[in-house]
Amino acid sequence: NAGFQSYCRSRNSGNDFLIFFTSPSRVTLNVQDINHNFDLYTPIVPGVRQHICAWFSSTEHRFGLYLNGVDQGSSRYRGPAVPGGGTLVIGQEQDGPNLGNLDRTQAWSGKVTNFMIWPRKLNETEIFDIAHDCRCPRDYAVALTGDKVELGGQARYVPTNECPMLK
Repeated sequence: NAGFQSYCRSRNSGNDFLIFFTSPSRVTLNVQDINHNFDLYTPIVPGVRQHICAWFSSTEHRFGLYLNGVDQGSSRYRGPAVPGGGTLVIGQEQDGPNLGNLDRTQAWSGKVTNFMIWPRKLNETEIFDIAHDCRCPRDYAVALTGDKVELGGQARYVPTNECPMLK
């Protein structure tokens, strides 16, 4: 069990958006306290490059998951758009804002490359192209660069010019 990505904005909200690995064959997404377990068609294999795309759409009131360019399903949520002003954490679930209540047992161990967030829902072709051809739409809102990363614990930032794609 490990938190891969967590976004939290206030003490009263819990995680506004959370990607949590519950097992090699299950990923839990949480959008504004609505949880959905995605049973993966193909399990995540440690040490093997995988492409994960979690999405949510405030206009459709849906969120979903792709693994290696393959749709794993979607679910509904009731809330409005996820508001800004929170803290985004990669590799750890946070139980409060501003890195609140970090639990070592919920830390994720692995390599993250090309972490990006877009201000819109990507279409299936774009998701497949990112996973298999490393063609990323340039209208992203967040991309990890050395000047934007704050490290904690045993995390490392290793810049690379290699574009991560599935072989």
